[in-house]
Amino acid sequence: MRELRSLITFGIALLAVIYLLPMMLKSGASIIEANSNQDHSSSQAPATTPPAAPSAPNMPAEPADWTIVGLVAIIALTVLVMAVLAWFAWRHLTKRGVDKREQQARRDGQIALWTQGLNALDKTSEALMEFETDPESVYFTRPLLGDVSEPATAAFYTAYGAARNLCTETIPSESSLVIAFAEAAENARRAFGVADENARSKARRGISHNGHKLSPEESRKIDQAQKLMRQARDPALTEAHAHNALTKALELLDAAGVIVPERLTANVTKSIDTIHRKALTS
Repeated sequence: MRELRSLITFGIALLAVIYLLPMMLKSGASIIEANSNQDHSSSQAPATTPPAAPSAPNMPAEPADWTIVGLVAIIALTVLVMAVLAWFAWRHLTKRGVDKREQQARRDGQIALWTQGLNALDKTSEALMEFETDPESVYFTRPLLGDVSEPATAAFYTAYGAARNLCTETIPSESSLVIAFAEAAENARRAFGVADENARSKARRGISHNGHKLSPEESRKIDQAQKLMRQARDPALTEAHAHNALTKALELLDAAGVIVPERLTANVTKSIDTIHRKALTS
């Protein structure tokens, strides 16, 4: 819009000069013609030569007529001013175009980086949700992924919370905020991978809450609980039998010292209820 206004203003000024310049030239030509006629009339001699008059003393010459010089100077100055204005207008429009392209390129870069951060955060959220809604993962294959007393798990939830706090509904205009979010999302993604691998590794080695090494009796109870949990998720069982199996499984897990947050236990119970509701309606 500013570029358009500048072009319109410059165009009006240029048209005004184009319109006035012929008039100024015509006025200059009229002045020159008038001066020429005056000189010509004064130079004509009379028909009869008068008697010679006595020589008069020399008179000082008349001052030069600077009108033509001034008119030419005005025209030249006008042309010069218009040339300078045209140069400044061209420079301004060129700079504005470059600045606008740079701003658009910077914004495109911000959007691309923000999108990259969103993708990383979304994948991390999906992986976390997959863990939290899978009883096998929550209780048996990686229970320490839900235990915030585990250092790797605590580091993940800290990084994940930081990334979510920086994830705003609209993309910020400040590059520093965009960069901070993208880095936080990538940190959360890496932290989840570390915590997930740590939980799986310790589960395979029989290490539970606070580094406790499971005894043979505790391992046996966990194996029994795993079988009961699978029964509870079997859609062929009635809902009452499923809840009975789930209750026994949770009792065995508690006796074996398996620590699972209450919210994850609630998620598992809901998932089992959903399985049997679908079985009843099918």
